[in-house]
Amino acid sequence: MEHDDDRIPDADERLVQRYVDGELSDTDVDELERRIDEDPALRAQAEAATGLESFFAAAREDTPGRLGVGFGDRLWTKVEQEESNREAQGMLGMLKSLTVAAACVLLLLGILALASRHPTKGPLSASDERQEVERTLKALDLRADRDEERALRAEALRKSGAGTQGTPTIGRPR
Repeated sequence: MEHDDDRIPDADERLVQRYVDGELSDTDVDELERRIDEDPALRAQAEAATGLESFFAAAREDTPGRLGVGFGDRLWTKVEQEESNREAQGMLGMLKSLTVAAACVLLLLGILALASRHPTKGPLSASDERQEVERTLKALDLRADRDEERALRAEALRKSGAGTQGTPTIGRPR
């Protein structure tokens, strides 16, 4: 049974509502039940109203005792608490998302920092890596050759005595 907010319920709707609320006399109940059996539209109204009454009855059973004084205040407090909980859950979800985003940014910055420390620019292919290794090995070989030459020259000078003139040495006569 659908109502527009501005529409006034007709006599049958009011009668069905009184029936559901238990406000009819036994005679009126018998008459209405006979009409409900005969009229499908009235039957639909009664079923809809009974369904709503069942819903509200179940809600009343879930509420212990009478609603009492201050029910509206308690209800609004509960609604506000639920809204607050929903807001907190939303904020928690947003915080989790921000944490994941920050972790991704830090990971990306770490990767960029490592990539910038490599002497070459851009990604390396296998052949680029091989060339880089070969250049490094050649540079090391050249350094080792220079160091070896210096060591040989120093040894030759020491043997020839040219490097010892004018410098005192321990344990050797002058």
